Amino acid sequence: MILLVSPAFAFAECSQDYEIDTADLAGIPHQETNRFAEPGYGVQYRFYDPDGSRNVSYYRYDNGLRAIDNEIAAAEIQGVHATVLQVAPMNGVDIVSVEQLDSFMAGDIEMLGVIYVGTRGTGSVTEFVGLGHDGQCIHKVRYPHETVTDDTQADAARAQYEAVMEDLTPHITTPLP
Repeated sequence: MILLVSPAFAFAECSQDYEIDTADLAGIPHQETNRFAEPGYGVQYRFYDPDGSRNVSYYRYDNGLRAIDNEIAAAEIQGVHATVLQVAPMNGVDIVSVEQLDSFMAGDIEMLGVIYVGTRGTGSVTEFVGLGHDGQCIHKVRYPHETVTDDTQADAARAQYEAVMEDLTPHITTPLP
């Protein structure tokens, strides 16, 4: 898997001081910001409904590196893939398909997206993961969606993920003042 990026700027978005300036993403409210103390772990912005029905995590981090290149980003994508496949069974999910989405632009950043579809009990779990970099930070978005097993609901989950990414795009590419 190769991530092609030609960023126009290198932003300081991994900064622990950066605060996302939106109350919600596609109607999913911002609930918390986690600033990790470990160098390179960056910051996580969590958006979720109080009942837990929708949950989005957006991460900015640099793994303690001064610059991120395509090779580092490709290794990160492989690490995310391995983690999803390892953690799913621990959460009672049997992954039944993995689909790589076409890359898409989030401002100046090319993002790769992967959809993991699994089953748990009588329902399905769809996990969307998007990952890209701007030369300085890795930007990762996770959006798990639990549904009953129904193609219509899977299409609705995909539409919700696309709406989340559209709302998140200005925040991924906004440089710090």
